[in-house]
Amino acid sequence: LIPTSSFEPFPVNNETLRKNLSRNYGHNITIFDYGLSNSKEVKRLFFDKLSCNSGTPSMEKIGKDYVKIQTCVFDKEFLLKKQKLLFKIDIEGHEINALKGMKKTLTNNECFLYVETINPEVVSFLEELGYSVSYLNDNLFKNIKIVDRLKGHILATNKNMS
Repeated sequence: LIPTSSFEPFPVNNETLRKNLSRNYGHNITIFDYGLSNSKEVKRLFFDKLSCNSGTPSMEKIGKDYVKIQTCVFDKEFLLKKQKLLFKIDIEGHEINALKGMKKTLTNNECFLYVETINPEVVSFLEELGYSVSYLNDNLFKNIKIVDRLKGHILATNKNMS
């Protein structure tokens, strides 16, 4: 089994993830209860108590409800070099901050990234690091295809990745 890490700072989602993995042989998965960013600090993670969608907590103020979470810098927590790595990143608008905190990892390894984002700064940042970026259509449930502009999902790889 391939070692896998998951970062889930929202307590409700973290607990659900742990329960699901314990029932489904997730023995190779390490779950961290902090978020990734470009700084190590305590931040507010906003959410809507009335929403049934537990995937929407955000650093952006979306309501009055929030929990305080710890954020960490990936490059300070993990020292990875010359490895083939896969990242799936969906942080509700905080993707650019997490990627900036992963700059050394993204530079010193062969990486494949799937990022959910509508932020063009994410694309610029990855291209500046030498990544090839492709845009995916915004409805992945119907038909996954490459499109010509940013619509919510990107795939990115190091140009030297084999």
